[in-house]
Amino acid sequence: FSQLGDQGVDVLLCDSTNVTRKGYTPSEAVVRHSIDEIFENTDRRIIIATFASNVHRIKYFIEASMKHNRRIAVSGRSMENVLALFTQKTGIIPRESHKQSIRNFVEKRIASLSPAGISYAGYLNANKDELSLFINESTVNETYFFREQAQFDFLKNSFFPEWISKNGAKPLSAWCAASSRGEEPYSLALVAKASHVSCKITASDINTAALEYCRNGIYKKNSLREFDGQKYMTLLSPFQKSDGTIVLTEDVKQ
Repeated sequence: FSQLGDQGVDVLLCDSTNVTRKGYTPSEAVVRHSIDEIFENTDRRIIIATFASNVHRIKYFIEASMKHNRRIAVSGRSMENVLALFTQKTGIIPRESHKQSIRNFVEKRIASLSPAGISYAGYLNANKDELSLFINESTVNETYFFREQAQFDFLKNSFFPEWISKNGAKPLSAWCAASSRGEEPYSLALVAKASHVSCKITASDINTAALEYCRNGIYKKNSLREFDGQKYMTLLSPFQKSDGTIVLTEDVKQ
């Protein structure tokens, strides 16, 4: 703005709330104190309306809510834009319960980042690293080894024998889409190996953190279920440590 001033400005036309009122607008520090007083002296529900672009003001509301142990619910066009962007980038239409977890993440990020003068949806569009973090934190990665045992029964008893009879030792190419942290493609690899089928598996996922987890090939006990996949758990025995951790070897990961 100083550069424009140096060049010379004949007329400045801008939009400013309450510009026609006399006096001046107090600093945000005064507003912050007033917000804290409201939360301090109110034990009932507080409903707040504000411009979505005033991120600093939203940050104050979130901080006051956290300070006074209040629950936060965000509603408005800006949040709808964030949810729409999530669906656009991932192809996932979140359920209501999933939407709330996304809202919770966005609220924390706004409080942490304070991206002045821009909505969080706009900030996501302008910042690839933040967009990647947003997707990673907002996608659900629920999976485990040998999930849906009946599917692996079909592979072992029907599909793999038929593949061998028709193709002999020819390697099988498989793509595991939405592979999450990798339990499912590794389950496929182990069952294929036990069935004497050479299998080249491509695992993909929108969540880059989940893919990195998959590459490491180290899993905790929560990657197993007592009610599902028990028939194939012995395939994991060579990779299990005394504390229950599963550490897959390079020959399996490759």
